[in-house]
Amino acid sequence: MRAQSPTFGYGDLDLVELDEQTPLQPARSQGRSSGSRLLPPLAAAGCACLMVAAVAYRDAIPRNEGGTTLRGVTTKRPHIILTVLDDAGYDDLWASSDLAAPHLTALRDEGVELTSHYVASECTPTRGALLTGMHPTSIGLQRGVISQTSRWGLDPSVKTLADVFRDHGYTTALAGKWHLGHANEAYLPERRGFSSVYGFLGGFVDSYTHYAEAPPVCESHTEDCVTDWSSPSTTYAADAVAHEAKRVISSTSEKPLFLYYALPTPHEPLTEPPSPQYDDRLQGRRRIFGAIATRQDAKVGSVVKSLKDNAMWPSTLFIVLSDNGAAATGGSNWPLRGAKGGVCEGG
Repeated sequence: MRAQSPTFGYGDLDLVELDEQTPLQPARSQGRSSGSRLLPPLAAAGCACLMVAAVAYRDAIPRNEGGTTLRGVTTKRPHIILTVLDDAGYDDLWASSDLAAPHLTALRDEGVELTSHYVASECTPTRGALLTGMHPTSIGLQRGVISQTSRWGLDPSVKTLADVFRDHGYTTALAGKWHLGHANEAYLPERRGFSSVYGFLGGFVDSYTHYAEAPPVCESHTEDCVTDWSSPSTTYAADAVAHEAKRVISSTSEKPLFLYYALPTPHEPLTEPPSPQYDDRLQGRRRIFGAIATRQDAKVGSVVKSLKDNAMWPSTLFIVLSDNGAAATGGSNWPLRGAKGGVCEGG
């Protein structure tokens, strides 16, 4: 038995014929083409893009001789931890009406909250804009998401934040999701400024097997299933990524650190985390989504603790955002209309 579609989760967008094997796709005899379908106009990856890109493209180093003054960051070259949650909704990030997120809430209460922060409505355009400071239409990422069979990605000639930080003496690391191209080596994060890379290249993986795009057929037939992970592992994906983030932090010595901490949660599939903590008030998909969000919040908290344990927290700029709004699979964008992939603010 074979999966009906080699790109479960992405519909018919960008299914092209393959003439060679890619890191995420075994060779196939034929494929399908979606023609010239484009997404509606996308909102720019606004405040977060401007905030982070300003750090990089204005020489990456604050020039105040006395150090920066952003809520306790007191070094001339702060550590930058860019934390991106995957498909977390407007009502999912903090201590919302029904989800517990004490660590994220503490970060918000102790820091600066951007309440008019706009991103694209899907993963790839937002991540490309965030890492380059350019609108998705300027870098060819307006067409949607990169799927398992896609031959395109972020233009290799465009510099990323990691390129700029590395050129200014930073240690650069990616822990988690890439989703900006994998068809050839030029697209891979190791070629885009990251000295250390751990995680997965595509849009999402099974939380335990790490099969690319987690098609249901892989539960019983694995001959067409491709593992998308940088090293053999069956650890719950969010736990593995947090462990790597903490390893990178602990190994940082003299150089300042730029860590792109790109969690795989709460993106589908909604898979029960280890030792799940359920809230009996929640029902249906929201119940398991809540358990995943609680685990995610704990992982973010563990990374913050690692920064504190390694005496890096006073000189760290810790940024948290979601790449787009929640999908209609358990997340919440209340009180905004719409969901991931749409043109309303909830997406």
